[in-house]
Amino acid sequence: MYMHTYVKFLTRKSVCKVCGMQLSGNHSTNLKRHLHVKHGEIIREFDTEEENKSKVIKKKKITYETSEESILNSIIKIVTTDGKPFMFLDSEGFKEIVDPIYNALGMNPITSRNIMSLVVEREESIKNDIRALVQGKLLSLKIDVATRMDKAILGVNLQMIMSNISKTEIIVKTLGMIQLTYTHTGDYIKEKILEIIEEYGITVDQIFSVTSDNGRNMVKTVKILNDDMEEPFFEDDTEAENWMGKLDEVSLANIHLVRCAAHTLQLCVYDVNKLNKISQQIDICRKLCKTLRTETMSRILIEHNKNIPSLDVVTSWNSTYLMLKQLIELKEFLATKCCINTDIEWDWVETYVEAFKDAYDATIKLQEKHLVYSEFFIIWTELKLQCQNSKNFLKQKLLAQIELRESKLLENTALLSAIYMDPRVNRSLTDYQKYLATQNLKKIAFRLFELKHERRSIKSPSSAYLDDVETVPESIEEPISDKLVKIYFEVDNFDKMYSRLPLNADILQFFSDVKLKSPQLSDLAHVVLATPATQVSVERAFSALHYILSERQSSISSHNLNSLLFVKLNSE
Repeated sequence: MYMHTYVKFLTRKSVCKVCGMQLSGNHSTNLKRHLHVKHGEIIREFDTEEENKSKVIKKKKITYETSEESILNSIIKIVTTDGKPFMFLDSEGFKEIVDPIYNALGMNPITSRNIMSLVVEREESIKNDIRALVQGKLLSLKIDVATRMDKAILGVNLQMIMSNISKTEIIVKTLGMIQLTYTHTGDYIKEKILEIIEEYGITVDQIFSVTSDNGRNMVKTVKILNDDMEEPFFEDDTEAENWMGKLDEVSLANIHLVRCAAHTLQLCVYDVNKLNKISQQIDICRKLCKTLRTETMSRILIEHNKNIPSLDVVTSWNSTYLMLKQLIELKEFLATKCCINTDIEWDWVETYVEAFKDAYDATIKLQEKHLVYSEFFIIWTELKLQCQNSKNFLKQKLLAQIELRESKLLENTALLSAIYMDPRVNRSLTDYQKYLATQNLKKIAFRLFELKHERRSIKSPSSAYLDDVETVPESIEEPISDKLVKIYFEVDNFDKMYSRLPLNADILQFFSDVKLKSPQLSDLAHVVLATPATQVSVERAFSALHYILSERQSSISSHNLNSLLFVKLNSE
């Protein structure tokens, strides 16, 4: 207060420095009253300053247990799982949080400059675990190619069934997500796949199946992996033709080419949708959805608490189904709006949604992460029966497409083998299909024995002895034919040895029980049942690109992108 006044000692008066007014005496009460009345802003400023001074930041001392490894894991998750740019680690706010932790643990700070070296170390650790996992095993792969921000990425996943005393489960691992720099020919993709699997010590002889879409480059890849040939499989890689037909001309040797089940079902529906009258009706619905998504109509829908219908992607029939389903929900509302002129045949739309509801539900089931191969056949058969029992004319058209493709599906001995080894459905096979399945299963059994003895040949005598104790006592000197007699007999008589199981039975648990009696038969079943029915895990892996390959990290190097994706996908 005295900052704004001074005192004339001779006259015993105080003078305001702001306005010059003289006040009697040198009393703080007079001074304060004057400032309140004449200069309120000064008092308010003074009160604010005093209040701020009185505010003391109260800090709490907290204690929690952590470790350098735990902090390292969390930081790696930030740049992989969360997809944060490296510069986030250099931000002031982040450093204020973690610097005290670094100091307490005696750690070197983790910054944008050293984070990749830590990610690469984690990548190598995960790869070592996978190398141990796949040694001497028959494996199934899933492959696909996707593009984001002008970068083409090849994804390769491994799928297998692992069994121990406590549990039996399907294991899915990402072997590689690598950027492609040349035209996606079958030869080039084959070269990149070999580079990926060789890093884990996996040989072509260990690959039982490859699941992919029906693209010509993927078909050719499996062909040349089988034959190890470099001559062109297709006369003209740019020729537009029906590659579904080409897929059936592939002569399979050791590696089984498996059609993605979800993609196959999508093609069934797609062929129905492209019929002239059906495609015309869908186009009319699509135009209405575009109208409803304009700014004016969107505002009207929002005002009436109505959902704005989605617009479908022509190549994805699921989105078409959902678009029409959402339109039906707006039927009554649109009938009250004379400003919206529609040529919609609502009865047709309702017939369409009813016809493809079961197919949509089947697609959702096929997208489950861990699906044994024979369960695809169960889902497929259930959909077929639903179509057969329906009088819906669109469902009958779908049934025709299902039956057309089913004949092709059941020519695949990998699928026949999985069905045969599943007591829930193996009674549905014909005698000839069972014959094809058993012949293929015997070939697989022979390959398993070859891999097993090849693995033993590089082991120490003690580790080989332990393997014998864990399975069935065998002598390496015995002829292979003698060792296969038992498994061949079990394969031939499998459908007679085990009674039918209900459809809701746990097939993995069933073979866990079988393993106690016949470990070789259980291992054989694990190979064919682990065949991936879909590419779902690869497609989900591609979604991770949106987290890591963003606008803020569009210039990330190919090597760093591969490492970040690999650690992210194998840490989930």
